[in-house]
Amino acid sequence: MATTHKKLISVAIAAAVIPVSVQGAGFGLNSHSAKSGGTSHAGTAVMAEDPATVFYNPAGMVLNDKAAVSGSFAQIMPEFDFTDENSSVTIGGTPLPGDESMSDEGGLAPSFYYMAPFRDDWAVGISINAPYGSNTKYDSDWIGRFNGIESDIRGININPNIAHEINDSVSIGFGINIQKFDATLIQQRVVGQDPNTGALITDETEVEGDSWSVGYNAGLLFQPLEATRIGLAYRSEISHSLDGDLTLGGTSVDASASVELPESATLSFSQGFGDENRLTLLADAAYTRWSRVDTITIETATPGVGDSLALDFKNSWRGSIGAAWEQTEQLTLRGGYTFEESAVQNAETRTPRVPDNHRNWVSLGAGYEFANGLELDASYSHLFIKDTKINNTQVINAPGAGPVGQSTLNGEFESSADILSVQATYRY
Repeated sequence: MATTHKKLISVAIAAAVIPVSVQGAGFGLNSHSAKSGGTSHAGTAVMAEDPATVFYNPAGMVLNDKAAVSGSFAQIMPEFDFTDENSSVTIGGTPLPGDESMSDEGGLAPSFYYMAPFRDDWAVGISINAPYGSNTKYDSDWIGRFNGIESDIRGININPNIAHEINDSVSIGFGINIQKFDATLIQQRVVGQDPNTGALITDETEVEGDSWSVGYNAGLLFQPLEATRIGLAYRSEISHSLDGDLTLGGTSVDASASVELPESATLSFSQGFGDENRLTLLADAAYTRWSRVDTITIETATPGVGDSLALDFKNSWRGSIGAAWEQTEQLTLRGGYTFEESAVQNAETRTPRVPDNHRNWVSLGAGYEFANGLELDASYSHLFIKDTKINNTQVINAPGAGPVGQSTLNGEFESSADILSVQATYRY
């Protein structure tokens, strides 16, 4: 059970977080900084001047001689269009009707950072952001209602860090991740049988649960030359044991599930060019072990009531390139491109809860530094998402009776997204 003070913290943070979908592989979120958003998140582990380095690579904190506080907000605006291709639902040998449906669930992803140097070669910082989030919502009578109606996934991460400069070229950082994970899943299920007619009764069922857990992160920053940086960042897996409720036919029972969120590693490179290194080229290669997210089994004390969600994710890569140009001492212009692999294996393992596919990002951004220590950054990204085939079959079970039918969702999602981010930073 979560402690009272952890619940209060989670409520305060979750109130500001609206989960979003289509923004990252699996149900990951990438938009934690408007400054790095301008380069399509290329160079995240070497952009030490961005306070988001607290999250991306804490080793970069020691390159700043002033304290900084920063807030970044990303508005994600997705578009979905699902085309049905002979989907079918059959219960007890009887076909059921259904419609095409999709709700574009966008939202806001906030991030907060603080970092400060102490002594000559140490720095501390803390980040609060949402590394995970997804929300898909369909009409209750759509053709895929037995595969999924609504999914609401939220992850809040509180991440204190410390960094040390070993010498003029090498610094290291380490942090603890205190993470809250919430999930709500709604779908149509068979909930019983009419005692008079023998007809099977269907209704919406809801599973909800939450968990607190802990992981760690580490970073290395190597600067062999004044204009050259190489950064390596690692985030550990985090195992969650969710406790909550399953509501079936108006009756709620205690439910539990285990979810292991994946570890990730990022390698970044930057190279400055020209007078005072006004042009900086950046690159990123990131790997996430999404295969840790397999089949999520929902267990209850009541036999025959539990459920499962087969995701069967695969590991994925993300590659980014970008550039930053200091137009003046105050104004910086940015641009970048990203290709990100899907965590979904194929059309058969894809579910309407996470209709993920490969995506290409194109990004532009700008930043302005004022004389009083205030910095403002803004970025825009468009995500071109590959047309997404789905051929997902869900076995329909009746409580205590086993399989009584199946739902096959066959069709194609056409998806894209726009991301608008703003960030304010104050150094003192």
